[in-house]
Amino acid sequence: GFGGGGGGFQGNFGSSGSNRGGTPVDLFPKDQSHVSKLGSPKFPNAKSKNLWLIMFYRNEVQACQQAKPQMERLAEKAKGTFKLGAVDCGKNAQETHFCAQHSVKHSDVPKYVFVVDGKLEFYEEPGAPTAKDLYEFAMENMPKGLIQNINHPKQVAERLLDPLGNASSSNKRIASILLLTEKYETSALYYSIAYMHRGQFLFGESRAKNLNLSKAFGAKKYPLLLALVPKGNGDESYNEAFDVIRYEGSLKNDPISSWLNQVSKRLKSKPSSSSERRKQRAEYGL
Repeated sequence: GFGGGGGGFQGNFGSSGSNRGGTPVDLFPKDQSHVSKLGSPKFPNAKSKNLWLIMFYRNEVQACQQAKPQMERLAEKAKGTFKLGAVDCGKNAQETHFCAQHSVKHSDVPKYVFVVDGKLEFYEEPGAPTAKDLYEFAMENMPKGLIQNINHPKQVAERLLDPLGNASSSNKRIASILLLTEKYETSALYYSIAYMHRGQFLFGESRAKNLNLSKAFGAKKYPLLLALVPKGNGDESYNEAFDVIRYEGSLKNDPISSWLNQVSKRLKSKPSSSSERRKQRAEYGL
């Protein structure tokens, strides 16, 4: 769900070895691993929908073999939030060159990176990381700027409504999403959803059962996920210029993403120009 933090990574794992003939086994075989195979043909960039934690590796390196179970465990834990990928730097000359282009030399593996907007953040801690270490590394590097912290109804207007439809900016987003939660930290799920839909919506979060926001939106239970949309597009009124659509589904990535896409389609089918929205806000002093 929308709970923050990590945990639940107990347990030791054996290492993956080689075939009896001495040929290293493929550590992340396609269709048999929860970790996606990446490399020069497919690697996240600024347009990618998902956040990625990636391991650069070579099959024959023992430290990589020992790291495999941690990656598999994390892939299970992170399912529905960020993705886990692996690049085989020893596959061929092309992939060795690709790894070198990303500052990963032969002796560097295993090397871990978290990718946001095509930029790589390297894991620099000494020693072999556990699944929990890697999860915490991912959480530290989440795109925090995508989610506005909302503590008061005034900030709903300032941070989530006023920036919408500003014709002088490249912002094409015409609606905002607000999560009201009892948690104290933003979850991997909400970061992932905000990242996936960053071109469609602005995102905000009110944490720790904020009473002002609960009152403003009539929150009876947590979490409460809302879309703030231009007047005439929602199910209930928020103010003179904006309506609200409440999410009623399960707290998982796929159904939430599906709902967000439906909200987006609903807005496109009932267009409200940026000039009309500015006129409405000016008329009502918003």
